[in-house]
Amino acid sequence: MRIILSRKGLDSGVCDISNLLFVDKNGNKNLIMLPIPADDGVHTYQELNFGNEETFNIVKQYLDKSKKINIQSKCHADPNIVNYFNDPVFLGSIGQVDQAQSHLQNQKIDIGDLFIFFGVFAEAGLNVDNNLVYNKSNLKHIMFGYMQIGDIIPTYGLNEIERANYEGKYPWLKHQPHWIADKYDKNKSNCIYVASEKFNHTNIKGYGIFNYDKELQLTQDNNLCVTHWNLPQELSSLKITYHSEKSYKEGYFKAACRGQEFVIEDSKQAKIWAENLIKKYARR
Repeated sequence: MRIILSRKGLDSGVCDISNLLFVDKNGNKNLIMLPIPADDGVHTYQELNFGNEETFNIVKQYLDKSKKINIQSKCHADPNIVNYFNDPVFLGSIGQVDQAQSHLQNQKIDIGDLFIFFGVFAEAGLNVDNNLVYNKSNLKHIMFGYMQIGDIIPTYGLNEIERANYEGKYPWLKHQPHWIADKYDKNKSNCIYVASEKFNHTNIKGYGIFNYDKELQLTQDNNLCVTHWNLPQELSSLKITYHSEKSYKEGYFKAACRGQEFVIEDSKQAKIWAENLIKKYARR
């Protein structure tokens, strides 16, 4: 099982706000990944299911703080590991294209391999007037979810019968941007990774969001540079694409500023680390 550390969601590269780590009045923390904005997107943030009305209202307040987007803005609802559209039959998925897909293909990523998603998060909560306040100066890279690959769909060149067969097998594809957006029709690299129903033949779903824990935080505490990581010890001796021996600095690991998919070399210790992470923190 190969593991891909996959950077996803809002950050300064695509917007002026990031993903949201919401802290309720009891101190409980909830990870909310927000899809990136897309002027040519096929959905808006308002269409997405964020779990319940309270969370939706929090997201709306948060997006209103942006100077670039709001709840009615179009977005790229991918990866989808939370069932954004309440599809009665659903599996998580992520679309990949161009350089990111080429990298995964070159690394021979296949069925059974595992995405561990991380992104930039800002901590926020409600004040006494129930208005959302957040700390945009103390951003952190946090692992927020996972998806084990159960199927791979290369979309280019499919005929009508083949597309109908896939839609019969995966009816939720009607909401997958990499399946329905016109801009991907003629892109030979476009590919959709579909989640397995169960993770490694356990009773745990093959995809999902994590319940927050400090162990999921990659960025060092009190560090203003989000890419200065406390890399999990189990991964510290392994090769990670887009990184080299020079990435290991005195006292921290310098994560690459560019690149979406960091593929970890195949190893027993990485597999055990990922399995334990999912068993401990996967939202049931």
